[in-house]
Amino acid sequence: MTAKRIAIIADSSASLPEKLLRREGITIVPISFLFEDDVFQDGSLSTAEFYERLRTTTAVPKTTSPSPGEFAEAFRSAHERGAEGVLCLVMSAELSGTFRVAETAAEMVRERLPSFPIRVVDTGGLAMTHGFAVLAAAETLRHGSTLNEAVETAVKVGAQAEFVGALDTMRYLAKGGRVPWIVHWAAAVLSIKPVLAWSSGKVRPIARARTTAKALDRIIEYTVERGAGRDLRIAVMHAEAPHRAEMLAERVRDVLPSAEVIVTEFTTGMSVHTGPGFVGLAFYSPEAVKEGAMPAAKRAKLDADALEASLGELPARKKAPAFVALSGLPATGKTHVADAIAARHPFAVLHIDALRKTLFPNPAYDSDEHSRLFAAVHELIDQLLGRNISVLYDATNLREEHRQTLYEIGARNGARFALVDVRAPQTVILKRLHERKPGQSDSDAGVEVYEALRKSADAIDRPHFVIESTGDIGPAVDKILDELKEVNV
Repeated sequence: MTAKRIAIIADSSASLPEKLLRREGITIVPISFLFEDDVFQDGSLSTAEFYERLRTTTAVPKTTSPSPGEFAEAFRSAHERGAEGVLCLVMSAELSGTFRVAETAAEMVRERLPSFPIRVVDTGGLAMTHGFAVLAAAETLRHGSTLNEAVETAVKVGAQAEFVGALDTMRYLAKGGRVPWIVHWAAAVLSIKPVLAWSSGKVRPIARARTTAKALDRIIEYTVERGAGRDLRIAVMHAEAPHRAEMLAERVRDVLPSAEVIVTEFTTGMSVHTGPGFVGLAFYSPEAVKEGAMPAAKRAKLDADALEASLGELPARKKAPAFVALSGLPATGKTHVADAIAARHPFAVLHIDALRKTLFPNPAYDSDEHSRLFAAVHELIDQLLGRNISVLYDATNLREEHRQTLYEIGARNGARFALVDVRAPQTVILKRLHERKPGQSDSDAGVEVYEALRKSADAIDRPHFVIESTGDIGPAVDKILDELKEVNV
């Protein structure tokens, strides 16, 4: 897939400047906000009209995610413009339902465009920490990186980026129920400018400044402290406070002359929460992003998404999905059995050797690679079954501790489960391994691997099916499918 032909789509909470959106070809899907009974999209009101209504409305303004239809239209439009795929980046799922909405939209579009890849990714960011993740992904693609590399960059930037800012008043947080009214009252009486920081997915207060100047001082101090002497990319953010923003930008340029600085105004959807007068900084170190490790859970989710994208069209959902797991030594004929089962029932077929080479085109077969692969595959199985898509898993699955994970995934998703032990005479297996030519199979296992696995295999201690692959496997396959609905984990 050509990197430059991947369309980048993001929600408007990213608050990216228009010139950067145009430069990178980023499409924005606007979030909406409500004033009493009136619903508006980001950008539909002028700045003056928005803030006038924000100041005068008595009802609590609320924000809401775009509809699935709005995301779906953006995805279809990208396809019509000739994009080869979509990377949709949305703000933290901990703060908004936008990720779930975008995933729903992607599923809607995949039904009509099954060969058009759509990746929906939660950057974990907020405002310009999210915006920086979107921008980094677009720049990565522009420089020729792969889609998976762009996804990884976006997630790492979203995780590493921070922001710190000062509210002019807590009135708007209080109106939304985010702080008690008594705190708002005390702050108003004492003319306090609360300084808040966002990092690692959480907002916390870090200072109470009596003046705007002292609030700006604390913002700069925090950024210098957290920057740890590295070169930073910094966004000066504001809500109807351009003069304060310019003052802060000048301070940044004086104190951190090597920093790359942009100035951007919050979208109206973000300003609902801060109110006018907010000013702050979002920042991250590109150097730290390159050095940083991906959290294991996030890595597994991203890898699972990449593997799912490689599967092509998926079968239709079922009220209760089926889950068939094969077990057997190399060259016993598991892939032959998997293909025979899949020909009789719609499954998402997961061949472990093919999935390994999707994640690792030149596999090393070491322990780190092994751990990452199986974490991703287990996550993928969980995701598919969770969406009521039947799964057929073709892997050796020789250790009971590994099979136990599959039992738990099946049970968690209410799947109808069948474990199939695939066998063949040892003479046949060794003959197949000796005759296997490079590139003939996705499996690279040889005799040494076979012998090592044979010695470490555990007996299956729960009800299962047995198929001898060298004979007529049709009756056994039919029996599995006939009885599958009665087999429980």
